[in-house]
Amino acid sequence: MNVLLHTCCGPCASACVPRLKEAGHKVTMFFSNSNLDSKVEYEKRLEAAKTLAEHDGVELIADEYDHERWLEEVARGYENCREKGERCARCFRFNLARAAEKTAALKLDGFATSLTVSPHKVSKIIFSACEDPKFMHEDFKKKEGFKLSVKRAAELGLYRQKYCGCEFSKAAQEARKAPRIALTGGIACGKSLVAKMLGEMGVKTIDADDVVHELIPLEERKRLAKIVFKDEKARKELEARIHPLVKKRLDEELANSGNKTIAIIPLLFEKHWDGEYDIICSVVSDRELQIDRMMTTRGYTREEALARLAAQMPVEEKAAKSQHVIVNNLGVEELRRQVEEFKDRYYGR
Repeated sequence: MNVLLHTCCGPCASACVPRLKEAGHKVTMFFSNSNLDSKVEYEKRLEAAKTLAEHDGVELIADEYDHERWLEEVARGYENCREKGERCARCFRFNLARAAEKTAALKLDGFATSLTVSPHKVSKIIFSACEDPKFMHEDFKKKEGFKLSVKRAAELGLYRQKYCGCEFSKAAQEARKAPRIALTGGIACGKSLVAKMLGEMGVKTIDADDVVHELIPLEERKRLAKIVFKDEKARKELEARIHPLVKKRLDEELANSGNKTIAIIPLLFEKHWDGEYDIICSVVSDRELQIDRMMTTRGYTREEALARLAAQMPVEEKAAKSQHVIVNNLGVEELRRQVEEFKDRYYGR
C-alpha cells in the first residue's frame, strides 16, 4: 500500500517509518502541525522530520503552517481545558482531517499518524478523532515503539521537543513541578562522590543503585556481578527483570520530592530513559583514570576493568548527549568547584 504518515515530529516518526516499511508499505511523510505555538518551533520540528526522511529514504511533504486558523477552529472556547481533554481531541481531529485531505488528493491507499507513539497520548482518543475509512489504526507505541523512537532520535541527532506543541500545553508544562534532573556518567568517574557533594549542598539524591540494592541482597549481587559482565545474555535478562522496577521506584520518588532533587542513574542512556529528564549531567573521566580507579579501589584486574567499560556507553558519547558535563580528572577540590557551579546553575545559590 501507498501510505501517508501524518508526522507530528521527527522523533516520533522515527519509530513509525521503519515499521510501515517492514509491513511492505511505501511511505510518504506529511508534516502537518499548525497547532505549534510559533514558526520557530515549527521549523525546528520540520528540520528534524527532513533529516529522518532523508535518512530513511522516504518523501516528505510539509503542510502550510496556519496557527491562526488552528486557534480559531480548535482552541477558541477551549483554552482552559486540561491536557488530554476536549481541546486535545479537537486538535487530533483538525490534524487528521488535514491528513485525510492530503491522502485523497494524492490518491494514496491509507494514512496513519505518529501521534500514537507517545506514552502521553491515548491512542483510543486519537483513533476516535477520525472516521475516514482510509485511517489506519496503527498503535505505534506497541512493541516498544516509544523506546525505539528515543533510540533512533538520539542516533540521528534529531531535535526532541519538551512540550506537545500549542501554547496551552506549553503553559501547562511550565506550571507543573520543577524540571526533572538526572546525574549519570561512566563507571569509576566519581558519580557517587558528586552525589555526596550535592547532598551536602542541600540537594536530595535518589540513587538507582540504592534501589537495586533493596531489590537484590548483597550476596546475590556479588554472585551476579561475576556472571553478567562476562555473559551479555545473562546481563540483559537481569536488566529486563530489574530495571522496570527501578524506574517505577524512581518515578514515584521524584513525584513526591521537592524541587531540589536529582536522580542518580548510571545507565540512563543505555536504558533510553534520557527522554524523560529535562536536564542531564554526566560525570566523565579519562579512560585510563577509570581503569586505574577500578584496579586501585575495587581490586579489578585490567581485563575485568575493560570488560566493565565495554558494557557501558563511552563517556564521550554520554557527554555529547548531556546538558551539563562534570570532568573528574584533577582531584577533589576541582571536582567540588564544578559541582558547586552545577548546583548554583540549576538549583540556585
